[in-house]
Amino acid sequence: MMITNLILRLRQQMFYLGYLKVLIVHGRIFRYLAKIIHNKLHRRKLVVYQMLYL
Repeated sequence: MMITNLILRLRQQMFYLGYLKVLIVHGRIFRYLAKIIHNKLHRRKLVVYQMLYL
């Protein structure tokens, strides 16, 4: 019984670690996408400002 409990516990821990890893990776991807979107919006703002002030 003890051994099966240990194996189950290890499996749970591995599952949680995998889940955390996925979350971290997806967080990085989302941050990267957000940065790209933000940069595009910023460039558009600059273009609008240039058009207004020229």
